[in-house]
Amino acid sequence: MKAMGRKALAEEVEAVSHKAVLLAAGHGARWILLPDGRVILGRYSYNRGLSKWSQSDFTTHECTDYREDGGGCVGAVIFPDGVLQR
Repeated sequence: MKAMGRKALAEEVEAVSHKAVLLAAGHGARWILLPDGRVILGRYSYNRGLSKWSQSDFTTHECTDYREDGGGCVGAVIFPDGVLQR
């Protein structure tokens, strides 16, 4: 997240990491559930694991030094009511 310019969000996650939950969903999706009910989409792959959203709803960044076929790192925050933070 720091490499994507989301340093403040990364620090926030670090501060509550002992209470947060990492969900590894199929096809490479990684979600972080925060204790306040927000969810962070950290990573997805091949446009799967995005639930009700589509790839165009997010700004996607490379997760690694090598290029992947689809997906990437996102760092998007979703509020408990399902609204994507803009």
